[in-house]
Amino acid sequence: MKLTKSQVRLLYARWEARSPYLEKALQRAAFSVYPLVLEECTYEWKGERRWMGGADSVSKAIQAAFQNFVEEYERLGRVAFQTFDGVIWATHHNGVLADKFIQCTGEQDAIEFLNSLGGIIRGE
Repeated sequence: MKLTKSQVRLLYARWEARSPYLEKALQRAAFSVYPLVLEECTYEWKGERRWMGGADSVSKAIQAAFQNFVEEYERLGRVAFQTFDGVIWATHHNGVLADKFIQCTGEQDAIEFLNSLGGIIRGE
């Protein structure tokens, strides 16, 4: 299930406000994104999970963000805000994935939405 724009906005607003409701919204979002990350970023090879990745440093950083998210979610059954933020950062830097993770009308709409979050994502 894709995240809606309002879910993402609410999550970051709660984080900025240090809201006591952040944790519930964060785990709901992580639950939604987890199967998408597995579907879009991994593949099975000889019974083992493999991660899709690229050769350049940005592609490796994107892959690491998704991998950290999956490993933390599977290990703890929950994720920290910074780990989830890594997934948002990764989708922001990979437009092909942006509209697969966030309910938008297309890749450009997803990128424009993530750009509208401004300095929230990883201090950009």
